[in-house]
Amino acid sequence: FGFGSKSVIRDANNTDKIDVDVTKTSDLLECLKKIANHAQLDQIIMKHPNNNIAKRVLSKLIDCLLPAEIDDPLFEHNSVFALELAARLLISNNSNATDLFPIFLSKFEELFAPKTPGSEDSSLVLKFPYLLERIVVTIMRACIHLYDIVELRIHLQKSLKLIEDLPSSFTRTIGDRLGCGLAIVLRGCFYLFETSDEWSTIKTLLDIAAQDKSGRGFVFDGIASVIDYALPSP
Repeated sequence: FGFGSKSVIRDANNTDKIDVDVTKTSDLLECLKKIANHAQLDQIIMKHPNNNIAKRVLSKLIDCLLPAEIDDPLFEHNSVFALELAARLLISNNSNATDLFPIFLSKFEELFAPKTPGSEDSSLVLKFPYLLERIVVTIMRACIHLYDIVELRIHLQKSLKLIEDLPSSFTRTIGDRLGCGLAIVLRGCFYLFETSDEWSTIKTLLDIAAQDKSGRGFVFDGIASVIDYALPSP
């Protein structure tokens, strides 16, 4: 997924050569669209009747998030692209989500862990804030779409708790995205929260999001929406 000043794409028959100048942002976006079309990425992220194939594709995408050796200046963008494909694969195969989401959680726990086990060193993923921000968004998207699956809730709760442990210096920079996502989770899933631990987790995260002005409005709107919906009309 790395790009230089030129990108050459060929179809399956090695014909219809496309030579695209990607020195400008608009050209790069156009190039990405052409790559997606020629690679038939919709076939990768579509619903798979074979759960084993879905798991294999997802595992390969997740493995791309943080390679052992980072020597590509565009690696973070490539990782985010792989994460987006993986998230779409998960959501489009929600009937198999109990098998698929633990693959996400295992990788996220690995990335969020301290660089030295047992130490207080920051996790490796904090070095890559764009990737980390998209991981946080992916966790909230998974909760929005999959929290109604009872067997999956313990895994979704574990993923939300990973966000709790992020430093405030980072969460303040994504306050608007965090607040918006959590407001949707609260409004869409509050009636599914059955334990004090679930309520404690969402309360803690809403408090974190409300620490920044950009997220505060979303938090209050989410709470107000739940109140309007849950309270009986006079």
